[in-house]
Amino acid sequence: EVVRRGFVPHITPDLVRPAILGGCGFMPRDDEASQTYFVEGHDLSLAGTAEVPLAGIFMNETLIASKELPQRLAAYGHAFR
Repeated sequence: EVVRRGFVPHITPDLVRPAILGGCGFMPRDDEASQTYFVEGHDLSLAGTAEVPLAGIFMNETLIASKELPQRLAAYGHAFR
């Protein structure tokens, strides 16, 4: 259905780097209140939603040309909360 409506489907990874989390507004909180899960010994975290790794696709873009807008994306992924 989403493809028929012009969306590009993405299957997102379950692991993201902390810089992507920070760019999406997930700031570290105290351990008891945090819903961010880090992989011990690695610079990786479980993605809370599919939007987080999807945002990572564009994190190094300085400007998306207006002719490329709107971006019609659909993301499928696991939610770790």
